[in-house]
Amino acid sequence: MPADEFEELAAIWFEKAKDDLQCARHDFDGQFYTQTCFGCQQAVEKALKAYLFSRHVELIRTHILPRLLVRCVDFDQDFRQMEAACDLLTDYYIDTRYPEIGVSYTEELAEEAIQLAGRALGFVEERL
Repeated sequence: MPADEFEELAAIWFEKAKDDLQCARHDFDGQFYTQTCFGCQQAVEKALKAYLFSRHVELIRTHILPRLLVRCVDFDQDFRQMEAACDLLTDYYIDTRYPEIGVSYTEELAEEAIQLAGRALGFVEERL
């Protein structure tokens, strides 16, 4: 894939990451805490993929944030500071989508997810 296509994908994916975070904030305001947590996971996933596109890495088809983060660390060791956030937020992909798991998402968890995702997107944006 040509370099300019990678750059275009990076921009598209990062914009979608920002949209997901905005939706998560809207869900939080509506007290939809499960959806808030899911949206935050999605925002960080897309931001990490955007970064990888900016480094000319083909799409990695995974929702596991630590797996994406390892690839980001290959390019920038500073991504290690996102390990705890990625470990926590990655659980919000599956647990929020399957009600039979029975996880209860509180306002506090949702607020933490928004803070973590906001910091993660800011971190990635500085590197794009």
